[in-house]
Amino acid sequence: NEISPVGKEAVDGKFVVDMANVGSIGMRIVLFIAVSFITSTISGFMLNTTIQKFAKGLRRDISRKINKLPLNYYDTTQTGDILSVITNDVDTLSTSLQNSVGMLVQSGVLLVGVLIAMFIACWQMALAVLCSLPVMLIIIGITFKVALPLFNQNQMVLADVNARVEENYSGHLII
Repeated sequence: NEISPVGKEAVDGKFVVDMANVGSIGMRIVLFIAVSFITSTISGFMLNTTIQKFAKGLRRDISRKINKLPLNYYDTTQTGDILSVITNDVDTLSTSLQNSVGMLVQSGVLLVGVLIAMFIACWQMALAVLCSLPVMLIIIGITFKVALPLFNQNQMVLADVNARVEENYSGHLII
């Protein structure tokens, strides 16, 4: 009369633990954790390497573009704005890609795994979650539409601050 994978109910009503089965389940859990650690480390390294190469290429392209600009562009544009585009914007893009792409892949795999587990455990609950997903996506879309202008405004303020600091600092060097 089996109660669970780790134990059986004895004839007299007492629960007897099968330690060999407990050890086997424990080893499987350790194996899953080790495989998860190894795969997440490898994928994180590959993702970060790819994104850093992309950012390096983007900086190289920006450098080429800046070298081809006419001199009057530098007369009409503050130095801080140029430096902001080269440093802050590329770094922000690189950081955003590192965070979002990895999280997107991880969340997608997690969603599929959880849905499979829910369909195995209770298909009604899985259907309820699937029905609520469009509502969650709409809320995320609304949040994104509100946050994007604020992010752009933040970048403009940061560019203005960098421009002022650069102009003031270069003015101090001249004096």
